[in-house]
Amino acid sequence: MHYTGVGVEDVKARFNEKLRLSASLQRRKSEEVEWSLFWEALNKGDGKMISDALSGASVSGTTQQIGMAEACAVLLKGAGKEWHTRLVDDLPFSTVSRCSLLHAALAEKRPDVAAEMLSHARVTRSDLNSLWPLIAQCTWEEVLRMISLCPKNAVPYNKALPFILKDGCSLQTLSEHLEHARVLGDADVVSPLLAYAVEMGDWSYVERCVGHLVDIGKIASSARDAFGHLCKLHGPKRVCQRLLEHHVELSDMTIEDLESLRF
Repeated sequence: MHYTGVGVEDVKARFNEKLRLSASLQRRKSEEVEWSLFWEALNKGDGKMISDALSGASVSGTTQQIGMAEACAVLLKGAGKEWHTRLVDDLPFSTVSRCSLLHAALAEKRPDVAAEMLSHARVTRSDLNSLWPLIAQCTWEEVLRMISLCPKNAVPYNKALPFILKDGCSLQTLSEHLEHARVLGDADVVSPLLAYAVEMGDWSYVERCVGHLVDIGKIASSARDAFGHLCKLHGPKRVCQRLLEHHVELSDMTIEDLESLRF
């Protein structure tokens, strides 16, 4: 290496780059299982192609792949003789991904199958955001079941919780479910509940929510006390309206925000 004038670090860098490119090509190869080939393989029972496609869709592990394949088989059976039209021709996918498989289940009006898929594939917030228009066609019970199977950081609570509440679930029922799921320590979960309680004029729930935000360290106890004092003087509806006019979220309010309000 010294005779060629090429430094050791240069050689290492080039070798590492080749490794990186090789790994990238391998990943790309596994991701490039065609959408139509997957469904044809499922129809024929081609286990290797099915496994390759699911590996490319980031569904790893034998149990997870079997569960996902069985869920897809339910869609295939449900589509009957029209499976190629409904699952291939009518869907705009070129390759298999977690998101495209979930899209297929939701497009087939099978939220139960989508829920089964979610129990085997780890989705991201980006996945759920892109699927939201289809998810929002389900009932609140179905949506609640689906988001309960997702990682907490993948759920767009700002979309899901208002939908669930407006579709008919009570604040009490949803709060109990979220408490059982141990996600109420996150302000992103509490904020939509609080906003809905304000909208519905459920002031006792608002008071409890504000207290909970203090408990989890989202707002200061001094802000809670000032909010309570203003509510006694002017009524909670008027105080919340003033905060809204000042573009202040209750879950973010500070003592300074409250002191700046004029009545």
